[in-house]
Amino acid sequence: FKANWGQRVHAATRGDHLVELSQRLGDTDLVLQAHHSRWTTFQLLGRAEISHADTQQGIRLYDRQRHHPHAHIYGGHDPGVCALGQGAVSAWLTGHPNTAGRLAEDAIALGRELGHPFSHAIGAWFASYAFMFRGDAARCRSVAEEMHQLAQRHAFDQMIALASISSGWASIDLRETGSGLKRLEQALADYRSLGQRGWLPHMLCVCADARIRAADPARALALLEEALEMSEQTKQGILRPEMLRLQAITALSLGRVDAAAARTGLEAAIALAHEQSAMALEFRAVCSLARLLQGIGERTRARDLVRPAYDAFSEGHDTRDLREGRDLLDELSA
Repeated sequence: FKANWGQRVHAATRGDHLVELSQRLGDTDLVLQAHHSRWTTFQLLGRAEISHADTQQGIRLYDRQRHHPHAHIYGGHDPGVCALGQGAVSAWLTGHPNTAGRLAEDAIALGRELGHPFSHAIGAWFASYAFMFRGDAARCRSVAEEMHQLAQRHAFDQMIALASISSGWASIDLRETGSGLKRLEQALADYRSLGQRGWLPHMLCVCADARIRAADPARALALLEEALEMSEQTKQGILRPEMLRLQAITALSLGRVDAAAARTGLEAAIALAHEQSAMALEFRAVCSLARLLQGIGERTRARDLVRPAYDAFSEGHDTRDLREGRDLLDELSA
């Protein structure tokens, strides 16, 4: 079981076999770790609904006293912190932004309490992404800075780069563009120098989004093209619908494609996000398509796209994406 766990996490392959094996063995500790393996790999592969369900199962099964020693066997980190942290990301993806914020705070708190540095860093890493996705740049940056200081103290080189990606994005979002861009470029170079490919497409997408916010669409488009190519090569599907969305709107802004081609790209992003059960990414792509349709005079079609997508959310209406969606609906209904 331990050998299979390591192989599946390292290779980012499906973890169904481990779940079935743990259930046959009837060992709840192994059931927890089987779901741990699967929520990690399915998150990376872009299977948000399954990853979300697995993290919820992990949170239910986790017992701090019983399972913290697993950090020395499985992946070098606490499974409870990982369930909360990755659970925050998958909660946001599947359309639960408030739940994502709560789980992110819980991941940070548990990581601190355990006094296990790498678990603490793991929790802060995923929490920073959850706050980024919610549009809370200030909280994203504060968590990323905490992670960065921790990673520096313990020489977690990979985590230093990951923390810098989050804090760089947040700085740009907070209009500290120069320092944010400098930090992002250094972090990306440092991560590449480590020979890392896991999460790299995701990081390239985050950097591209930051470049768009910094009014540098040409650099953003180059990063997105690299992200999409590497996503295809490595089968890392997380954020691929966002890559397609950003590519379509950025290429259109640069005059590289016409409105019809951009529309096709956005429709592909919507379809893939729906296939992945990534409701938050689907909503972003729907809103981008609606803005395009609004620009070419198809206001009714645009409104009819946004309305059901907005109404599908049961929480998080005060978060950035849903506020912007509400404003767009008001424009389209005026």
